[in-house]
Amino acid sequence: MNAKRDTRESLIEAGRKLFLTHGYHSTGVEALRGEVGAPKGVFYYHFPSKEALGLEVLGRYARESDERTRALLQDPARPPIERLRRYFEDMGEMFCGAGFAGGCMLGNFAQELADSSECFREALDGSFDRWQAVIADTLREARDRGEVPASMDPEATAGFLLNAWQGTILRAKVTKSRLPVDHFLDVTFRILLAA
Repeated sequence: MNAKRDTRESLIEAGRKLFLTHGYHSTGVEALRGEVGAPKGVFYYHFPSKEALGLEVLGRYARESDERTRALLQDPARPPIERLRRYFEDMGEMFCGAGFAGGCMLGNFAQELADSSECFREALDGSFDRWQAVIADTLREARDRGEVPASMDPEATAGFLLNAWQGTILRAKVTKSRLPVDHFLDVTFRILLAA
């Protein structure tokens, strides 16, 4: 990899780290540049604006999240509801293991940027739609296999689960407790998705 590519990649990684740690608005170009030890002017050589970097960081995060979600939820070796439970358990363990910090960049950016930036709002909306679609496919498979009630609407339930999960992460951040994660898992799998 050449030095220009290394610097660009370093700025993207710095953006990911600082945006998750401090938020988008609280992270300035100087902090990003300082994180990678780049001289002045280098940031704008690679990105025309902080917004351009933010969209690149968000796009990469969303693609990685999409790949991870599909890999876990489309695994044919496990029944659909088991896959879904393990998926949320794994995400909960990662978040709790990180000390309830950072969380989901999609959720963080949505809270911070959806009202003020149309390009971020559109990118986030697409990311949430893809995430919901994979969950809905898993629920549809579970319904077809008789793992959940036949009356369950996969799309509506997937939307509810995604919304509830985002609220769970937000509440766990505030309480610095895994209790919201435990409540989400209990209500989702003992009550909502019980056959």
